[in-house]
Amino acid sequence: MPGSHDKANSMLSRRGILLGALAAPALLKASTITAPTAHAITRWRSDPYAYGSYSFLARGAEPTQRRDLAAPLGPLFFAGEATSSDHPSTVHGALLSGRRAAQEIIATGRRRIAVIGAGFAGLGAAAALHAAGVEVEVIDARDRIGGRVHSADLAGATIDLGASWIHGIQDNPLTALAEETRTETRITDWSALHLFNESGRRRFLPFLPRAAQEVEVSHAYGADFTDLSPDAFEEGDEFGGDEVTFPQGYGSLLPALTTGYTITLGKPVRRIDWTPDGGATLTLRGSRRAYDGALITVPLGVLKSGDITFAPALPPEKEAAIADLGMGHLSKVFLRFDAPFWNEDLHAFVYLGEDPTRFATWINIAKTNDAPILMAFHGGSAADALEERPDADIIEDAMDVLTTIWG
Repeated sequence: MPGSHDKANSMLSRRGILLGALAAPALLKASTITAPTAHAITRWRSDPYAYGSYSFLARGAEPTQRRDLAAPLGPLFFAGEATSSDHPSTVHGALLSGRRAAQEIIATGRRRIAVIGAGFAGLGAAAALHAAGVEVEVIDARDRIGGRVHSADLAGATIDLGASWIHGIQDNPLTALAEETRTETRITDWSALHLFNESGRRRFLPFLPRAAQEVEVSHAYGADFTDLSPDAFEEGDEFGGDEVTFPQGYGSLLPALTTGYTITLGKPVRRIDWTPDGGATLTLRGSRRAYDGALITVPLGVLKSGDITFAPALPPEKEAAIADLGMGHLSKVFLRFDAPFWNEDLHAFVYLGEDPTRFATWINIAKTNDAPILMAFHGGSAADALEERPDADIIEDAMDVLTTIWG
């Protein structure tokens, strides 16, 4: 993969991670390390309504296959971050893809539409369709809306188990939603970051070692470096400006997208019968419902699983896109404590241990919601491996690393 590490290096620099390696020293707070009082560990790979965190351009896949996945097919339309060539793997990419699909549907004159999936793609599409006078029903297998955006409570503090950031606030449609809902945001300063070696000592480096680069890439893409296509680093466009998080959670944006149309929850769609010149009939748990068209916004992982049957089957180019594109995995481990024992000025810190995949990147959640919470990332195969371990084992391992750094 010639030049790919240079591209990864550039990508990480833009996110500020490498800049943190040169940050001026800050006073480390001396405190007693205590056991966590609460925790949360995500397991998106085994989630039957996601089977992963977000898509990536896998080795052997072509960037044009995102457009193949997005292409309308008679009464069937497709949206979601995996269909976005401009902003794949992002919430804003999902939202914009839903709005794009809504315009495709409106142009056909279809008047009664089922939207399968109540994530940002589905809700964004439904809001646009409703505004255009189209009768819309959003159907989701979960008992909540939001999809892979999932804000939850951890001992009285809000955490985001799924998406966390608006990646670039300038001209980002999510910024407009935050303003509309008057949702508070807080800037993440990636330069406020420290690096620590396997002994817990502070390191100053002009760039991350190759192994550490690959770990950070696995966090960004949810996939191991060796599983990525060389084109993965060239995909998409970026919005400028700061990256921000939400003290009250990403779910605070949802009310801006959920007014005026029907939302049906707890109903997995198992089969979609369609005809090129006709409509679409959905088989749900205990019922069949007919519509003029259906917009499919479920995650790529669900399409790859085959949990939804299409009759007739999707054409070869669309099936190839589903098979070839990758579904990545980013795991989050949240630990809440009685009080911070780490440097509270840091937005994040990186542990460069003997195993570079082991609790390498930590985020100081206190910068988001003022609660003494740390969150660790694992990506790709490391996230898959972590998901198989019991909570107690994961917490013990995490505390061993934190003790090495701050003890």
